[in-house]
Amino acid sequence: MKKIYFEDIAGYLPYGLRVNMISRSCATYDVSLMNCGLDYNATATVSEWYFSRKGATFGLNDIKPIVRPLSDLTKEIEHDGEKFIPIFKLTKLCDVENDSDWIEHVYDFMTNDADWTNAPYWMVIKLYEWHFDIHNWIGDGLAISNETQSY
Repeated sequence: MKKIYFEDIAGYLPYGLRVNMISRSCATYDVSLMNCGLDYNATATVSEWYFSRKGATFGLNDIKPIVRPLSDLTKEIEHDGEKFIPIFKLTKLCDVENDSDWIEHVYDFMTNDADWTNAPYWMVIKLYEWHFDIHNWIGDGLAISNETQSY
């Protein structure tokens, strides 16, 4: 069974991430590095990452992140009050970063054939910042598309 690990979700946390509680489908929380912690269970020698928000404490197994599907790379989105088409913004950033392979990486992401670990660092950071589902969590049923749950 697939699941979300902290090292996978960590890239989104500096930019804040909206999550849905699995047990309460209408409960939506914003999480970030500011409200996560590590609970070490000495008897089981297991570390469990958790989030604490609005008086609730929940672990990674209790949430579904709300992320954008990769198909939104070609659609206008709004992020931090700015409206833009991500693929065009990546094109402009590519000129700054001088990365000639960027379009190949973007195509790989959009066709879900991506090995995101080989993508340019700057591009992965932008996709995290804009809350794109680079891990295919939506396809695996581990996340909710922002199209069905407003961001």
